[in-house]
Amino acid sequence: MLDHARGAPPLILHRAMSGQPVTSASLRLNHSLEAGERARFLIVDDEPALLRAMRRVLHAAGPNWAVVCARHGVEALECLSHEPFDAVLLDLHMPVMDGITLLRHLVAQYPEVRRIVHSSHIDPIGRGVLAELAHEVLAKPAHPASIVDALERSLRRGATPVRASDPVVARKTSTC
Repeated sequence: MLDHARGAPPLILHRAMSGQPVTSASLRLNHSLEAGERARFLIVDDEPALLRAMRRVLHAAGPNWAVVCARHGVEALECLSHEPFDAVLLDLHMPVMDGITLLRHLVAQYPEVRRIVHSSHIDPIGRGVLAELAHEVLAKPAHPASIVDALERSLRRGATPVRASDPVVARKTSTC
């Protein structure tokens, strides 16, 4: 579960984790997609409740956002081998394959995908490594609006959103 020793999760994330509705108005949106485009985000975290909450928040934030979830790095690489993504939002400490190893794979195999770290395990030594591997780092628990802002920035910084007509998007838009 969330690391509550660092403080309670933001209210919006708390509502999403408890199944309460989250509205786009509560997230200060600035959508950057053109008509017919659909952004695809891969969320990688080993906390099932956080994955469900992030899916709810991101679906409220962007009706044209497809959200796919993976529980660890190996699962994320499997998703990436089958589907294109605009950005990957990932935790660092996960079973099977940790976030640093996943970041190294992303840099080598999917350099066009924006990499956003969302983790409570960011030590001063790791900051140098993250500066080379990630486009952005958010301390967990980040406010949902900060996560939405980071994902929107990823769309403005060179990632090409997937078209809504692409067959892979038409299939299933969430596996959380």
